[in-house]
This record gives sequence, structure tokens and C-alpha cells, in this order.
Amino acid sequence: MTLLRGVDWGKKSRLILWAAVGVLVLNAGRLLYMRLSPIHAQSPSRGAFTVLRTEDVSDSAGKLLGTNHYVEAVRSDGSRIWRASSDTAQGRRIWFANGDYVRTNEIAEGVTSLVEGW
Repeated sequence: MTLLRGVDWGKKSRLILWAAVGVLVLNAGRLLYMRLSPIHAQSPSRGAFTVLRTEDVSDSAGKLLGTNHYVEAVRSDGSRIWRASSDTAQGRRIWFANGDYVRTNEIAEGVTSLVEGW
């Protein structure tokens, strides 16, 4: 403790106090910025995601002929699905993580399945 006896605590403590106040002000500004900035979407862990797309189909004159909707999704276990729907057709393709595959035609109520290796 003899080392600390020669220190002028008046000036040093004020310097430490103002440095701490500066750090607190900077942190408050950072927290305010984080609160006001928009949240960025992050994908879930292990690559799971879902994508929704819409496509408008028109002729050369610009007249709308129809709208197609697509859904693509991947689960964290590796299973995938692709779905397409329009005015005339609706179908899904499902790839399971174990290797099974199913294709459906929902308008014709048909199902085709394929087990890998058969």
C-alpha cells in the first residue's frame, strides 16, 4: 500500500469518473441506436428457411393472364418441399430426410411416391 500513498486521488479520481461517464454515455447512445434501427431478419440455425414467391404472367400486350405462387422450404433435418399453384394446376414435391419423395397433383387428387433405392 505504500505505492498508493503518493498518488493525488483528487485529480485521478475525477479523471476516472469522467472516463466512466464517457463510457456510459457512449453505451447509452449505442443502445438507443440499436432500439431505433430496424431489425434484420436472420435465418434459423442449421439452414432452415421458407421462401414465398409470386409471378404474374401476362401476354405481349400486357394483359394479365394469371398468377403463379411458389413456396420453397427447407427444414433443419434436411427435408424439403416445393409447392406451385396457378389457376389451372396445383402441385407439391416433398423430399423427406430419409430419402423418400412424394409428388402430388392437388387438382387431379393424384399422388406419386418414390422410395429411393426401389
